[in-house]
Amino acid sequence: MTSNVDFGLQVRSKAGHTMLPLHANAPGSDENKYAKGKGQESGSFELSKSGDMIAGLSLKNISSKDVAALMRNPFQVYLCFVMAVSIVYYLLGGNLMLAQGDELLGYPSTILETLGLLVLRHKIKSQASVKGISGMTMAMYGLVFVSRQYLLMPEMSWYFMDAWAVEVLRLPSIMIVFDSLRDIFKTHKSTYQEELDVLRMKYIVPVCIGLAFVIHPKLPEGEWQSFVFASYAYLDVGALLPQVVMMARSVGKVEAPIAHFVAATAFRWGIDLWSWYFNLDLGPQGWYKGINVAGLLIVATHILALLLVADFMYFYIKARISGSKLTDDLEVDV
Repeated sequence: MTSNVDFGLQVRSKAGHTMLPLHANAPGSDENKYAKGKGQESGSFELSKSGDMIAGLSLKNISSKDVAALMRNPFQVYLCFVMAVSIVYYLLGGNLMLAQGDELLGYPSTILETLGLLVLRHKIKSQASVKGISGMTMAMYGLVFVSRQYLLMPEMSWYFMDAWAVEVLRLPSIMIVFDSLRDIFKTHKSTYQEELDVLRMKYIVPVCIGLAFVIHPKLPEGEWQSFVFASYAYLDVGALLPQVVMMARSVGKVEAPIAHFVAATAFRWGIDLWSWYFNLDLGPQGWYKGINVAGLLIVATHILALLLVADFMYFYIKARISGSKLTDDLEVDV
């Protein structure tokens, strides 16, 4: 029998409608490790060069060579995508100055998530290798991101301009994850360290779904939506576990791109946790015998996610403070 506690969670939008929360919720051991060769990009994050190149392009005189040069760097492609979304957003009447706190936090959360994935894509393309990357984590994120698109899809209304902008900005994450899955299990399968990727998706997913079936907040959208939201929240936490376990088995060293991906995910979780401060309705319906159980459940899920990578983040932040280069592999005591 399902034990469903009426947590009474209610999330409100600008127009007074109820809707689900808007939240999502640097690379190698030496400077040239990820360089393909003379005349091509290295693994360093010289975004200023990308910006200069884009700024120097003229739509009037642009050539196929310009486009080809631009497309070689995924960070430049993503920058162009963000610029295009921003232009359309403002042309349609969007205004960040009028956005609510949770909506504003959706932007950095989504961008951090995508940048973390782009670092992994850069590693795969430059090294022609998926060594150190967990296929189970990528597969679970594919499931999480698709579920999120369905779950957080806003209403067709101008009131939800920012929500739709964030939804569009999330699309690259889905494409990058599935492209990475193709590389892991097909293109570069010979470099996939399956023997280290021991925490299997087939064990994590049933546990997360079973837990969501038993314990989930009761959302105004109904029982099914409440179950799907809880499943998404638990899967989002569990998705990174295979990568964490794989890093723990890496003999004290984590490749720079993988370290940046995990750190970006942790920072994204932190922003998502903060967004709940703006998202929860703490009125009478949000409380059960004096305790906001729904809010505590959601906050606890995010805190658990951060605790899972707390040890790793200690070494990551320590390396940044000590002046370690972004291209240096991360030393982690085990």
